[in-house]
Amino acid sequence: MLESEQLDVNRLGLESLCTLTDPSKILAKEADEACRMVLADSAFQALLEKHFVDMECPSKQHADADEGATMDYEQGSFFGSMHLLALKVMSNALESSSAVGVSVDLSSVFWQTAVKALYYNLQVASRRPLEASLSTRCLRLMQTLEPAMLELAPSHNSLQTVLMSAHKFGRDHNRSLELETNHLMGRLEYVQ
Repeated sequence: MLESEQLDVNRLGLESLCTLTDPSKILAKEADEACRMVLADSAFQALLEKHFVDMECPSKQHADADEGATMDYEQGSFFGSMHLLALKVMSNALESSSAVGVSVDLSSVFWQTAVKALYYNLQVASRRPLEASLSTRCLRLMQTLEPAMLELAPSHNSLQTVLMSAHKFGRDHNRSLELETNHLMGRLEYVQ
């Protein structure tokens, strides 16, 4: 289903994968196996990677301005929901107990693309607080799995600035974002 060209089938596949990686919805043993596959199997990573690329979903030119605006909104909305599901899958997979034994290839396109997307979500936390919260959780779990992972972020100082900004927004507007940024900043020993 994840390989389908039909968007609704693709979404159903991603929703199913989200459920399969959630130990609160299926047997923990089976969820761990699904999580291990997501983290270690390049085929699964390739299927997820497309939901981390081109975060701003570039708009296309249309002959009719109203039709174009509607099409851009629908594509952006669809991309956003797919990206959110991909974040949930990644968060579930990283949080799994099976993630402990997985090795991460920092030179792989998947991990580089994922870290850039996670970092971007933090930069736009005020517009995408749920995505920023899940992204922060993923970054924290990735840093636990592979400490050098955060070196893929643009710069250490920039990451600290973005995290503090997201934390402030979370403190004022989104409890989940506040908690996740607080955990990651504590782990990275950033002063709040």
